[in-house]
Amino acid sequence: LILILISIAATCTRSCDSQQTCIQGYCLDIGHLLCALTWSPSIDAYLVVTTPTGKTIYDITSRDSSYFDGALFEGYGLNYKELDTVYWPIDGSLPPSGTYYVCSAIISSSSIISSKNPLTITSHIIRPSGVVLTMTRTFTFPTNKTFVCTKNSSYLIGSFVYP
Repeated sequence: LILILISIAATCTRSCDSQQTCIQGYCLDIGHLLCALTWSPSIDAYLVVTTPTGKTIYDITSRDSSYFDGALFEGYGLNYKELDTVYWPIDGSLPPSGTYYVCSAIISSSSIISSKNPLTITSHIIRPSGVVLTMTRTFTFPTNKTFVCTKNSSYLIGSFVYP
């Protein structure tokens, strides 16, 4: 197995190991599959992922990885951290096969977001093979206090098929 390291945005202060990638200055475990969400400007937002089995993973749901089909949720930084991840650890179960939906829940009703200063949200889907899928959406009305993520969600960033 050959892993290709990918660096997105800020440089990491230390070298990431062979099973990690650098996003927003953090070395993140890729595992079997990594879904990362970054955003700008700084507001209170969350990554929401719905698996092919219909389980929705986000910050305030169960910490039991079996509830998430083997995935783990991690948030980075403090307060408006601009980075959340969901990943399947390499020593755990494989992610379920099928279509995944990636959304954002935006808790902050920040007045700094407007058509002149939009909220840009990017999803990074990374596999151990080095394959990266990047999906970006821009919003000018950033209030979405729901953690529902389906193909019809207004804050859907995108979808992908695994494997």
